[in-house]
Amino acid sequence: MITENSNNHDNNAYTTLNIPDIPNTSRGSQTVIIVNPQSSSSTSLRTGEFGILFGILGMFVLAIIFVPLGIIFGITAMKRQQVMFGLIGVVLSLIAVLISPTFWAIFMAMTGSVR
Repeated sequence: MITENSNNHDNNAYTTLNIPDIPNTSRGSQTVIIVNPQSSSSTSLRTGEFGILFGILGMFVLAIIFVPLGIIFGITAMKRQQVMFGLIGVVLSLIAVLISPTFWAIFMAMTGSVR
C-alpha cells in the first residue's frame, strides 16, 4: 500500500510517498518526495507588489480609488509575511493621501473649511 504524507515546513510545501516492497524485486521500499512548485510566498509577493503599484498610482491619478486599494493590498501583504513590500505599499498610499487634491477637498468639506 502506498502511503502519502503532505507537509508544509518553512514555506516549502511537499508530499512524501512511501512505496512498499514490490514482490520479486531486489530494490526494496522507496520514498519519493514531490515538491509543490507553488508556495504562498510567490502569491504574497504579488500582493505586496500590487500594494506598491496602487500606492504610486494613487499619487498621480484617481487617488480615491487607488489609495484604499494600496492600503488593503499592503496590509494583506504584511499578513502574508511580506512585511517590507506591504509597509512600502501602505506608506506610499498614505503619502498619496497627503498630496491628493481629492482627499484635501473631501477633508475641507467635512471640516467646514469650504464656503
